[in-house]
Amino acid sequence: MRLENRGRGRPAANPGHRVERGSQMALWLILIIAGVVMIVLGVAVEAAKVLLWIGIILLVVSLIGWLVGRGRRAV
Repeated sequence: MRLENRGRGRPAANPGHRVERGSQMALWLILIIAGVVMIVLGVAVEAAKVLLWIGIILLVVSLIGWLVGRGRRAV
């Protein structure tokens, strides 16, 4: 490998890269939907309640993060 070509390949991953917002939104939505479906079908109701709580907690955390991010952009 020639020295002048070093580092010109694929860009290095950003260590501070955050998870995309879309994937986080999908996670809480999937958990809530799965919990509701499980409760309606009567399958593993206790596990469904746990999934619902985790989904609701993720929803609240993502909303708080969104509001804080909006506030930073406004300042």
